[in-house]
Amino acid sequence: MKHALLVGLGVSCLAVGCGDSGSGGGPSAPSNLTAAPMGGGVHLTWTDNSSDEDGFDIERRVAQGNAGFAALDSVPFDSSLYHDAAVSPGTTYVYRVRAKRSTTFSAYSNEASSDPGGGSAGTTGSGGSGGTAAGAAGTGGGASGSTGGAGTMGSAGTTGTGGTTTAVVSFKRDVAPSLVQTCGSTTVGCHNNDQAVGRIMPQFGPCKVIWFSAVDGPVGGKYFTGPNAGQATGCPDLSLYERLTQLHSMLCDASTWSDRAMYVVPGNLQKSLLYQVVAGDPSFGGKCSANGAPVGRMPKVDPTVLPNGAPLTADKIQKIADWITQGAPNN
Repeated sequence: MKHALLVGLGVSCLAVGCGDSGSGGGPSAPSNLTAAPMGGGVHLTWTDNSSDEDGFDIERRVAQGNAGFAALDSVPFDSSLYHDAAVSPGTTYVYRVRAKRSTTFSAYSNEASSDPGGGSAGTTGSGGSGGTAAGAAGTGGGASGSTGGAGTMGSAGTTGTGGTTTAVVSFKRDVAPSLVQTCGSTTVGCHNNDQAVGRIMPQFGPCKVIWFSAVDGPVGGKYFTGPNAGQATGCPDLSLYERLTQLHSMLCDASTWSDRAMYVVPGNLQKSLLYQVVAGDPSFGGKCSANGAPVGRMPKVDPTVLPNGAPLTADKIQKIADWITQGAPNN
């Protein structure tokens, strides 16, 4: 985890010969990596043990054959899950994760494997703190422990698990339409395209924060109403997905823009304002207020403002939660 503003991702180390340990002042290695089938893909979770990483590199190999690990993807700091949809049922995939900070890297996590068409195959044991002996095999499908350095035996692998039935949620098919129907479209509703130009407020600098706009399209680059209608705001147009995952909210009072809540923090419902205002604690334990008053539950559909608007049902709210938990992919 990292208690700072994300301003960019660290450089991925893809070349042969890049360091794979935490030597040289790298961040602490992630642990407890698990892999399980979910919605036709493989869902990964791990424990973030570092406080200063820029992000995490995820690597994958096919268990069948002699293929080595290859870079799969990178995710921002504070991430602890990833969903791999580019897989084929009947093939077992093996994963490992490491933290990165600038050009330094942690040691790799344990390895975890799964077949997207069946149960998980368990995880490899972690390497010993000295010893050349491998860890004992875990029951129910756990692979044997990795060989350590000189000294103790590696830990046992974990028990394999059965498949899950949670389907992968689509942002474009499941999440975006629900937000538009409930909160507003281009010109009507409480969260129309005018709300996307709040990013130019001078006390925060340009393009930093935004009122929530449910418009499913690129907005923010120009004014839509008022004396500046049609003029450029100085900010780029951003899609609904980009606005949700990149910008901070105007809703929560704070002296700096970086202290204001983000609408969506992939993998973290507790820090995602979008989820908290529809199903959780929108005041963030009293930390999120607007004009001095605690933020309340939303949305509040007003038919005089949004004709034919529909409230978010329990199943739609659950899909929003599942989408965020699955890493908030732009799918």
